[in-house]
Amino acid sequence: MRLRKGAGAVLSMGVLAGLAAAQSVSPKGVEQRIVGELEIRHEQGGIARYDFAPADHVVGGDHLLYTVEIRNTTGRALDQVVVISPIPERVTYVAESAVGPGCDIDFSADGGQSFGRPSELTVKLPAGQSRAATAADYTHIRWKLRYELSGTSTAYARFRAVLK
Repeated sequence: MRLRKGAGAVLSMGVLAGLAAAQSVSPKGVEQRIVGELEIRHEQGGIARYDFAPADHVVGGDHLLYTVEIRNTTGRALDQVVVISPIPERVTYVAESAVGPGCDIDFSADGGQSFGRPSELTVKLPAGQSRAATAADYTHIRWKLRYELSGTSTAYARFRAVLK
């Protein structure tokens, strides 16, 4: 969780965020924007403090905070808004890190084909068996807003991930 310079593969966060935005699913009149930031941890006197910086260049092992902006562009209230955010391929979702006030949150471990609570998800193995999915298997997050999204307003959701 620290800013690192030097050796290692350096990736542009713009590529990761662009990938996520290109594959997101939102209903008509709702725009979704996904922004990734680099999480920087500082410890002083045994107390941890976190800062966030633009994730212009990140390396394997860096911790990222993604903010999902869910914007109503219709000018009128929308009910039962559901958006799907892909987890970029080059990161691993951090278990239990997804938060969205007023959201029911589900996950997919099969490329967005089906969704469920973590305890309900399975992954098919090559030999035909299946096993319980882990956070590392998640490919998408589904955010279901419990309340109406008023005209021209924005809801926010977040999740953490670690760059592979």
